[in-house]
Amino acid sequence: MNLRYLLGVAAAGLALSQPAAAQENDPFERLEAINPEVLFKGIIREDDVSLLFQHVRESMAAAARGEEARESEAMKQRAEEIQREVAARGSVLVGVLLSAFEAAAKQAIRERLSEFPSSRAPRSAPLPQGSVYPRSSVND
Repeated sequence: MNLRYLLGVAAAGLALSQPAAAQENDPFERLEAINPEVLFKGIIREDDVSLLFQHVRESMAAAARGEEARESEAMKQRAEEIQREVAARGSVLVGVLLSAFEAAAKQAIRERLSEFPSSRAPRSAPLPQGSVYPRSSVND
């Protein structure tokens, strides 16, 4: 598992969780999915901490004997499980954020359009009466 990837996801979650100036109809105001507590809840468990420190102890003991530390299969398996869970939650988060961005864009368009008085609304040019192009006959 790539530690930089996990740290990047964690940093993105923390950055997105910072409160923004919310307006009354702010589509981002109620996004629970960007709350790090909700986003990362249940991913890292107490057993994972024990597994990590067990691996650190084994690595230190191997280093003291002048040996290379063995790769922990349990740690590798758990890291892959965490990676899959973070990826799944990240996908959900992206979907939620895209929906919020879409709602915000639509709201911005509505607000911009409401700034124009109805008398100044763009109108299409009237269609000319009669044919614009001369008629041609098949016999010409």
